[in-house]
Amino acid sequence: MDGTDFGSSCQTDFANYPTWNPFVRAAIVISPLNLTLPEQRPVEGERLFLRLQIPPLPLPVDQNTPDNPLNTQVAYENITHVQPELGRVAWKYYSPDGVLDAVRWSAITDVGNGRVVYESREVYLGLLAPTLQVTMGESLQKSFDAQGKGLKLLIEKAAKM
Repeated sequence: MDGTDFGSSCQTDFANYPTWNPFVRAAIVISPLNLTLPEQRPVEGERLFLRLQIPPLPLPVDQNTPDNPLNTQVAYENITHVQPELGRVAWKYYSPDGVLDAVRWSAITDVGNGRVVYESREVYLGLLAPTLQVTMGESLQKSFDAQGKGLKLLIEKAAKM
């Protein structure tokens, strides 16, 4: 398995997020009734419960690293795209009243010579987007960066095995 395949597999292996991810400590695919589904990989159209650390936990983390309760947040998202052949996955948050929506894309691309590029983009829309930028923008960016660093550590560790 090359770096792109392994990295893409890691970013869609929600059950193992706690072993490497300092930002998203739990990603659970759920039914419309909030029941955990047996398949814990992204499927377009399914719902996703996220337990987050904003700002992130310090690296490295593993499944036994406790959350900081003061930095724990939750979100319910809709999985919108799963494109394993492109190493991409996306989900979207819709607020009930439309005052804050968010779209998140993540992709891993093989650039050759044993190197991959991890890209992650989250776009916020709605009336509260400017407020979110002011109040949480810096902490969110640190969380996204830490997730990328955690994924890098995981891929590099696997490459040495």
